[in-house]
Amino acid sequence: KTTSLGQASKDVAEGKADVSEKEAARSQGDEEHEATKKSLDELEAAIAAHFRPLTEAGEEAGRAHFAALQPLLEGKALDESLMQALPSTCAKKASDRSSFDTMAIEQLGKQLADMVAALRQTVESGAPAAQERAVALEAAQTKLETAVASQAKCVEDLTAAKQAEREASAALAAAQAALGESDPALAAAEAALQEKTDGLGQFTDYNMACFEVLRDAQSARPKEEEAETLAAE
Repeated sequence: KTTSLGQASKDVAEGKADVSEKEAARSQGDEEHEATKKSLDELEAAIAAHFRPLTEAGEEAGRAHFAALQPLLEGKALDESLMQALPSTCAKKASDRSSFDTMAIEQLGKQLADMVAALRQTVESGAPAAQERAVALEAAQTKLETAVASQAKCVEDLTAAKQAEREASAALAAAQAALGESDPALAAAEAALQEKTDGLGQFTDYNMACFEVLRDAQSARPKEEEAETLAAE
């Protein structure tokens, strides 16, 4: 029982560690997944609000639209000359833009589209991974519940076994005590029996002796009477 309880307790400890690990993995993965979805939503909203109008924007509006898009481009692999040209290009009216300006706007649009595609791919591939994390956590929780139930059963069995052991020890002690008390009584009974046996022997010996004396006396009397009769004749 003790060995079983020890193993069950070990299983519970390992189960708790596994659940904790799976919860952390799910939490981190889900946070990253949600952050990616949020980035995708924000990027698509920014494209709708600032890039599309940029192709038709006037001087002041174009500058403002590019300013809104510029933080999204930080750290992206855009051509350096293109990045330098975009502020002035976006500030021009659409009718005043050169072919280079048009190409720069197109490259900006392509870069934004590539960013959307990459984020969408990450979101789509992250959905199955999120499901896998949820399933793994559920399996770990089920395993832990089983281990906890097994541990509780082992504790119950061990408690019952200890109680049975205590009851058996008490019964043995009572039996030993009863046996100890019966020894003097048995000795007393044996002594009384011996006394009765001795008394019976003495009684028998005495009465038999008396009987023999009486018998001998009765058998001698006719002989004496016959002798007296012969003497008288």
